[in-house]
Amino acid sequence: MAKLLEEWQRLRLIQVPLLGNQYRLLGINNTTHVMLSAGIYGPSMAPAIVIEIPKTAAPDSFRALNTRSFEAKLAEIPGLPLGKTCFALHLTDLGLIDLFALLGNEIMEAVDKSISADGAVKSVIHCIERWRRFTNRKNGALDKLEVRGLIGELAILARCAQSLSPREALAAWMAPDDGLRDFEFAGHTIEVKTFQASGSAAVRISDTSQLDDSPNRPLYLAAIQLSEAPSGHTLPEIVVSVESLMGNDNSIIEDFYDALASYGYLRTQAETYPSRYTVGPLSLFQVIEGFPRITSLEVPAGVTGVKYSLPLGGLAKFKVPAEPVVGRSIPTIEVESNVRGSK
Repeated sequence: MAKLLEEWQRLRLIQVPLLGNQYRLLGINNTTHVMLSAGIYGPSMAPAIVIEIPKTAAPDSFRALNTRSFEAKLAEIPGLPLGKTCFALHLTDLGLIDLFALLGNEIMEAVDKSISADGAVKSVIHCIERWRRFTNRKNGALDKLEVRGLIGELAILARCAQSLSPREALAAWMAPDDGLRDFEFAGHTIEVKTFQASGSAAVRISDTSQLDDSPNRPLYLAAIQLSEAPSGHTLPEIVVSVESLMGNDNSIIEDFYDALASYGYLRTQAETYPSRYTVGPLSLFQVIEGFPRITSLEVPAGVTGVKYSLPLGGLAKFKVPAEPVVGRSIPTIEVESNVRGSK
């Protein structure tokens, strides 16, 4: 990140010839296949990243992207070497320059691992698409509540990846795409909540639709205890543990990180999440007739934003064994202990 930030600053201070009357560039990463340059663009001298590629490797179609923080396009810039075209990325929100530098770093790392120009181009497109997912959801790091929610869902994802298959578990994880419930399997659905290990154990229901009846499929509420503790795991460590359960299929691993980007998490931001958590135990409850809840049909017309808490102590008769539904706990993620706490 520092290299790009330094070069953008330097470009504002030195004389560099204009390309296409728009770009000033400094090459910072030249491989056999592509050249990545730091740049400034237009009269505003907005930070830019330009990736030169052979025209023979250019994609047949690449739709220009306009996100909340950057633009990306395949561009013909006058002055590029013969036989070259480029991807041009421009920062549109100057307050996010550090994030834009992280995008550049991720592209550099992906390009360095490529063994051909075609492979490098595919890697660049994948990075751009992943960052589009991220910026559509977030313009910064996850807050503490979002971190806790993600950790809870990752614990369930890990269990299901082991008990079913990584691909099936990922396909069922709906939360990154703002699904109504966190997991939607063919035979059942799961809503995941976390709670703190202090006070009385309770979970927060933020949308009355979350516990609505699920036609022809059992609905479960998974309540996972989370405690901040020096002996626990950071969010990035938990992400790596889940990745290790995804097997050796790179496409599944990439799908996993794409889902995380949609959720608002990037591995390039790992140092942003130093807090450590002990995860578990998990209690699973089946939402059936008599389960204490407020459904969307019970909310009077004109009333919105209904939220409520569910004390877990009152759910004992709805508790069911977790393993048949979500699989066994993952020792590198979860701990086993007596349940206490509140969200």
